[in-house]
Amino acid sequence: MHVRLIQGGPAGDMRLAVLDIGSNTAHLVVVDGNGKGTFTEVGRKKEILRLADAAFATMSLPDDTADRLVSTIKRMRAFADQQGADQLLAFATSAIREATNGLDVLARVRDEAGVPVRVLPGFEEARLTYLAARTWTMFSARRLLVLDIGGGSLEVAAGDEERPQITESLPLGATRLTRRFITSDPPDPDELAALRVHVLSLLGPLAERVRASEWDVVCATSKTFRTLGKVAEALDDIPSPSASLGFAGIDGRTAPVLDGEAVNLLAGRLATTTEKQRGRIKGFNRLRAANVVAGSQVAALAMQAFGLKRLVLAPWALREGLILEELRAHAGTPPSAADHRRRGAVIDFTRRYAWDEAHCRHVAGLALSLFDQTTHLHGLDAGDRELLDYAALLHDVGWSVAQSGRHKHSLYIIRNAEIAGFSRHELLVMGNVARYHRRGLPAEHHSDYTLLDERDRRRVRRLGALLRVADGLDQDHFQVVEAVSVHERNGGIDLRLEARDEPRLSLWASERNADLFEAEFGLPLHPVAASVA
Repeated sequence: MHVRLIQGGPAGDMRLAVLDIGSNTAHLVVVDGNGKGTFTEVGRKKEILRLADAAFATMSLPDDTADRLVSTIKRMRAFADQQGADQLLAFATSAIREATNGLDVLARVRDEAGVPVRVLPGFEEARLTYLAARTWTMFSARRLLVLDIGGGSLEVAAGDEERPQITESLPLGATRLTRRFITSDPPDPDELAALRVHVLSLLGPLAERVRASEWDVVCATSKTFRTLGKVAEALDDIPSPSASLGFAGIDGRTAPVLDGEAVNLLAGRLATTTEKQRGRIKGFNRLRAANVVAGSQVAALAMQAFGLKRLVLAPWALREGLILEELRAHAGTPPSAADHRRRGAVIDFTRRYAWDEAHCRHVAGLALSLFDQTTHLHGLDAGDRELLDYAALLHDVGWSVAQSGRHKHSLYIIRNAEIAGFSRHELLVMGNVARYHRRGLPAEHHSDYTLLDERDRRRVRRLGALLRVADGLDQDHFQVVEAVSVHERNGGIDLRLEARDEPRLSLWASERNADLFEAEFGLPLHPVAASVA
């Protein structure tokens, strides 16, 4: 397929294809997005892959499974082409994330199918699912909790703004637990007891955080929950989702509601059935019939542990979250009030430490200026620019621990911080960017760097390269360099410094700090003093 580059049309308008390579299925959806960041679905395609059956058994994807994945993605790419997609985004979740040869398999996919696949960390799954649910509910819930049970993991996200304060991913997926605990048909009571003990042991620490707040709306977004809703409707003695309690979303659909009593009854009923018996119940396909016992147990135990009485079975989940984020980035959506609150929260946080505010604000301004003047080099978006701003403001918080190794202390402080409006993933990216403002370059033996997928490592290298140069421009913390302009010349880049005094130290330090920039972009960088203001 030849995916067309975006050309012409109103700013932000595009036809976007998103491919979700999950633990059990590959699911492609094609949408028409507009400059407002909203979308209309125009096509979808799904194929059963069952990667989890292979990956969770041996922690490796066999050759025949990899072959099937490659051929499936080729067909998905052809379908996206038939639909006239401008761009195809593909992502993978826990089955490939945890397979020891997952990255090798994705290299095959890239080389043979021509589709690069992003591996999402679990907390990023949680964040994007939360974004989708909050947008679908039209932000009518001040405090929103979201649950999603996949084949490999349970995602939990919660908060009172567009970005969640809780983003957790636990290894409690329906397929994973089925393979580990359930070997009998019907399940043996001892197997179920062991499964429940395991689930509750992992839910316990998170349950304290979830129970600490009252949630206006609780959304359940996964196929597991929707299947339980359909089964409740099919069984006369199970309270079914009520149309009178439905929840209307932004897309015009009304989602049914599933209450805790129904989930408990279903979990108990399904635990006594054989797979063949479950297959006869309306609402099950073969895949769900095999895994629903474990999935229903997780659903019931999560509702009990979190003290939940009712769930809205929201139709938007991870795929829609990725669509929304991509469309908004493409549209160049201006900063919202939430963005201003986030910057304020960062500044409030930094003031708890021995923070040179004038230096950090100045470095942030220089870094953003470099970002804006080098967009053709780095190819990053408005969201990345925002994270660079925050990382620059935070880059020297490590001074409060020690001057020696302060860049590493900054990483530790940022990645473990509790800053309102930020996900754990954003803090990890920001911490890594701040870590590379001085000393060693990103390397495979840096454990916090290797926690990131390749896309995020690229972001860290490029944002870190800009921050590194900006910090060198204010090496003496006296804000001698007031502005910088970028000029490409003779296969390199001149940085022309507007200074209020002779910037000898800034010239030396910024040239020294250009090592990551030159390694990442392949262009020599030459700071020069343009004039003294």
